[in-house]
Amino acid sequence: MTSVRPLLKVSGISKSYGGRNVLCDVSLEVLPSTVVCLTGTNGSGKTTLLDIICGFIRSDIGSIKLRETEISHYRPWQIARLGIARTFQETRPFSRLTIQENLLVASPMKDANSFFRIFFRPKLAADELRSARHRVDKIGTELFKGNTNVRSADLSFGQRRLLEIARVVCSNASLILFDEPVSALSSESRKQVVQIIRTLVSDGASVLFVEHDQNVIQELADRVYKLHAGKIV
Repeated sequence: MTSVRPLLKVSGISKSYGGRNVLCDVSLEVLPSTVVCLTGTNGSGKTTLLDIICGFIRSDIGSIKLRETEISHYRPWQIARLGIARTFQETRPFSRLTIQENLLVASPMKDANSFFRIFFRPKLAADELRSARHRVDKIGTELFKGNTNVRSADLSFGQRRLLEIARVVCSNASLILFDEPVSALSSESRKQVVQIIRTLVSDGASVLFVEHDQNVIQELADRVYKLHAGKIV
């Protein structure tokens, strides 16, 4: 029987600040088309680990492989191009851009002139827009049932959270990292997020998410890792 190779393999990651160990010898795996949860108390190092995987900060030691590629010294934009996308605890849409423009920015570009076409020759960007809308409509978010010309600064917190998730969908990433995706959401929005994650995985993506809500973890996770004081327990 042939074993399945991990999509993401984190091995022996450690990180300290001023002599304080934030992460200590952390290892985990995410297999293709699976959902992995990272849980633990506040301050246990969960978000720091996501930051290291995405290249926002560097670990002191350890290895991170996406498929067979060592990415521990890659820059964030290089890691994104390899197929890793990320949401944050705090929503971070471009506040001056509309819903439509936020989604287009997140979409894979055809060539170096795509941004110019989108913002200065919008009629020529019709194909990019249709492609982005097709991907997000498939997820079934409420955002496209209304006016996509609304600025993201005018959206409610729950709508901004859904917009951030929709941007990740538009990126067409193979591995998506969610940092507490249902935090502070209404019960209806929580159900939407759970369904979005299920749809992403059924379409072939893998998910690594940080979460405290045990109901959401039980609904979604194929495997759970618990961090305590920077160590997997």
